[in-house]
Amino acid sequence: MELTNTEERKFDEYRSVDAAPKVSSKEDTTRVSIILIDYNEFSNLQRALPSIFSMNTSEDVEVIVVDNGSTDGSVEYIHSHFQDVKIVPAGKNLGYSGANNLGAKIAQGEYLIFLNPDTTVTEGWISNMLDALKTHPNAGMVTPKILMMGQERINTCGNDVHFTGYGYLRGWMAAADSMNTVEDVFSISGCSFMIRKQLFDQLGGFDEAFYPIYVEDTDLSWRARLAGYDCLYVPDSVIYHDYTMGFGSEKYFRLERNRYQMLIKNLHWGTLFLLLPSLLLSEVVSWGYVILRGAAYARSKLRSYAWLIGHLGEILRARQGVQALRQRKDIDILRKCTYHLAYDQANDGFVGKVAQHVFDPLFHILHRFYLAVISW
Repeated sequence: MELTNTEERKFDEYRSVDAAPKVSSKEDTTRVSIILIDYNEFSNLQRALPSIFSMNTSEDVEVIVVDNGSTDGSVEYIHSHFQDVKIVPAGKNLGYSGANNLGAKIAQGEYLIFLNPDTTVTEGWISNMLDALKTHPNAGMVTPKILMMGQERINTCGNDVHFTGYGYLRGWMAAADSMNTVEDVFSISGCSFMIRKQLFDQLGGFDEAFYPIYVEDTDLSWRARLAGYDCLYVPDSVIYHDYTMGFGSEKYFRLERNRYQMLIKNLHWGTLFLLLPSLLLSEVVSWGYVILRGAAYARSKLRSYAWLIGHLGEILRARQGVQALRQRKDIDILRKCTYHLAYDQANDGFVGKVAQHVFDPLFHILHRFYLAVISW
């Protein structure tokens, strides 16, 4: 992707090897570590890193790039132009979870920020998230307003989560100047969020069984909620994301596989049992989507079943660690879930509208039933 003239000028201004986020003189600075993953992200890093290093901030910031085995010259680019960036060679593609966990291990910050490389950040991005964490003691993680790159539209303002585990973008394609209230959302967006390093370590980091990507952010948020923490959306913290909506067959396999991993790990056995009718209904929705998309998606769906069966022992062992974190009941978490599925994010047409009118009322009834009977 080519840089615009404006972006090129900004890059020239901050291309010096001595460049660093501009820290105001302040004795009581807070150490913040920003972690990005590089997997052949040369063109994206040409935008992301200059935007980070152009910020004025009162925090003591370190920038860490975990390289997942890039071959596009991006590592050489960072070495040449950003001497202050810590480059951590993974040696191979560790995926989203593994690479971010590796970056977190060597991070020196009291607070961690995870940031996708296909982003640019704005002034106040760090400080407004940090202020929210400091002023809301029960907040474990905070996530910014994420706008579409080159558009005045929202990508997501935190993520909503259906009680059967489907996560989706909150505020998708709404006007950029909307959704301006700090809110407790079910899940942060893995595109960008801040968390206390102590809490990240307590939760065990991202689950690397979700390799290579998808649903890790929802799973981490669910575990934080189990441990008694909330997730906040902070609208005054703004970034731009070069995002395209899409669901290829391989992505579909990962989404379905990881959704069920998350549910098995995080829910009480009694909740899972009661959810069976809803999970079967979600399978009807899922297979309806598969039929519309073709044979490759059917194979992906069947692969997700086979993977879960083959790795059930590992999932159950992971479940033991997750349940040891529990400070909240399932009923409290289910209250925060939604019964509405964002059909328009998978099929923005007649079929999606029909599915919404058919399935949402059924999910609504089941959701109300669970809220009435579950006490654990």
